[in-house]
Amino acid sequence: MATTGAPAGWLDDYHADGGEHGDVGIIFVHGFTGSPASMRPWAHYFQERGYTVSVPRLPGHATEWQDLNKVQWQEWPARVQREIDFMKGKCRKVFVFGLSMGGGTTLNVAENNDLAGICLVNPMIHIPGNLIKFAPLLALFQKGRSSVGDDIKKPDITEWGYDVLPTRGVVQLQKLLLNTRANLNKVKCPTLLFHSVDDHVLPISNSNIIMSEIDSISGQRIELTNSYHVATLDYDAPIIFANSLAHVQQWS
Repeated sequence: MATTGAPAGWLDDYHADGGEHGDVGIIFVHGFTGSPASMRPWAHYFQERGYTVSVPRLPGHATEWQDLNKVQWQEWPARVQREIDFMKGKCRKVFVFGLSMGGGTTLNVAENNDLAGICLVNPMIHIPGNLIKFAPLLALFQKGRSSVGDDIKKPDITEWGYDVLPTRGVVQLQKLLLNTRANLNKVKCPTLLFHSVDDHVLPISNSNIIMSEIDSISGQRIELTNSYHVATLDYDAPIIFANSLAHVQQWS
């Protein structure tokens, strides 16, 4: 991972109490092999408007890529759950926002919590194709493969993630997705989903599955036409920020 030049603290956990709307808490969950840096601008947008925000670093991330080969999938939703429990102790309403695998993790915790709402950006719920079936075997012989990170249309922008795809981590990722998809009908909170038309990491089937299998009381989908996968750092970020703010205002 190239950390040289990363904004100070952007690879670490981040929390800020709000002002005018401090009784509404929002948790921002980054993606697989990514880092909290991919969610910090989004979090700052809400912090500046008086909301309480939290950007947890998921286990195995923003350290060394080998660490992601040592994590069990349950550790990712458990980390977000700790933030939910903390937020509920001080906030009237709690939202969770997730990018990519962070979207899958958001759905996982939404199945087991009474949340005010969720926002998903290019969320991940399945890995298509037959190759994933051989992932456990591949992981025995190869620790890492080429990275899928930094799919950003905007030039010279990085999410400060790993430049290697840890194979044992992928096995755990698949377990997270299978467990989460099996219970998608338990997601009943208001859901706002953003999907990039040009996403080079995840096929559109991920967003289609989520929107068709959740049981949300209000499900809305917005297409992004000028961003790639890491849309929170891309040209369409203002669209994501403004519409997610409207979502929070509506349901808090």
